[in-house]
Amino acid sequence: MNIWTILIPALSTIFGSGLTYWFTRRKNNADAQKTELENVQNSLKIYREMLNDLGERINLQAIIIEKQEKEIQRLTDEVNSLRNQTNANTRNRKR
Repeated sequence: MNIWTILIPALSTIFGSGLTYWFTRRKNNADAQKTELENVQNSLKIYREMLNDLGERINLQAIIIEKQEKEIQRLTDEVNSLRNQTNANTRNRKR
């Protein structure tokens, strides 16, 4: 039995396995990077939507606060007016 009949198939198997491993590893690394990038993009999209929603909520709350401040001012003016009327009525009764 010649040593080359055993050595050549063994070396070619080892060489083929090494090449397959190398190419598969590169492909898996590329797939992992692609998946990671997609995850980052999806997360970024979610955060952008959250920020837009929060911005809209803040604007809505600012409008509500402005309306409430106007209502508070109107009611304060009404209380002051009624207080002045009450004071005027009590002064007129004392006379």
